[in-house]
Amino acid sequence: MELPEVPYVPGQTPRPDGGFYDALKGTARPGMSIAELAQCKAWLVGWDLLGAECFWEAHEVWEAVWMALPQNSAERRFVQAVIQLANGLLKQKMGRPKAALRLSVVSRAGLLGLHGVVMGVQIESVRDWLELLVVQIEEIDAK
Repeated sequence: MELPEVPYVPGQTPRPDGGFYDALKGTARPGMSIAELAQCKAWLVGWDLLGAECFWEAHEVWEAVWMALPQNSAERRFVQAVIQLANGLLKQKMGRPKAALRLSVVSRAGLLGLHGVVMGVQIESVRDWLELLVVQIEEIDAK
């Protein structure tokens, strides 16, 4: 999948067509195993989107993965934490550091008790993203 030329930032850039990510979201379906969801395009491309600072888009496609995971599973909690990370990064990009900080706290709480690799992702790498977000917020507050 081609990444967007311009990431969607509410109030700053045009919103993508409503069905733009439907095919991608359709790769995560209820009834799939956790292993299948960890390899589906929605999950994998979501990481490419996050890396390209397409935070809204990553959140959008990961929501389908989250919804397909078993209730109360560590994997579902992890995906929710990653969605909150993407949302926090988006809020930071929107110039809303307090909202970004609140979301980083929610995301960090979702990672409590998780270690090693979940859904093919090192938990520590997500914690590193969160720490970077908090450092960026603190730098803004210091100015």
